[in-house]
Amino acid sequence: MPVRVKICGITSLCDARIAIEAGADALGFILYPGSPRYVEAEAAAEILEALPPFVERIAVLVNPTVSDMERIESLAGFSAWQLHGDESAEFCSSLRPRKVIKALRPPWRIAPEVAFPAAALLLDSPSPLWGGSGNRLDWPLVRKFTERLRQPFILSGGLTPENVLEAIAQTNPFGVDVASGVELAPGKKDPKRVWEFVRRCKAL
Repeated sequence: MPVRVKICGITSLCDARIAIEAGADALGFILYPGSPRYVEAEAAAEILEALPPFVERIAVLVNPTVSDMERIESLAGFSAWQLHGDESAEFCSSLRPRKVIKALRPPWRIAPEVAFPAAALLLDSPSPLWGGSGNRLDWPLVRKFTERLRQPFILSGGLTPENVLEAIAQTNPFGVDVASGVELAPGKKDPKRVWEFVRRCKAL
């Protein structure tokens, strides 16, 4: 199965279209005010309305309440929810039937052989701040952790067009997630790097 590609930190319709035209499978919209790639839910909704079908639209949140999510749902049609905070397994389970992607950072404190209540796990690198870090993960550590994992995982953390093929070869993820690795500046994508990142992933 081809590796799925998510371009995260979308803040404009222009960048959304660049990612889609390049062949990205999913777009990530960071609805967390502490991120340099923050976009308000109302602005994200306007972008979503202009997008073609069959593209995953993912809301990225940090420690939301159910009421936070319900408010966003009333504004925008997201297809999945990526949770980047301290959300528990119980909280994620309570969100069904919503599609949840739970972000985890090492040291991973879950048993990989026990399925976490999420559609997929996103493995990111350590950082003192919430949201994406831009730092590269220890890929051999990822491989060791995911050998017994019972659900799909998405690799994130410091990926670039230059290293993504090596990352995929070492970890064999369901998908890859990139933000800073394809940017001119936080929240502004570099079209050439977006295209090159997606091209390399899809050439596998």
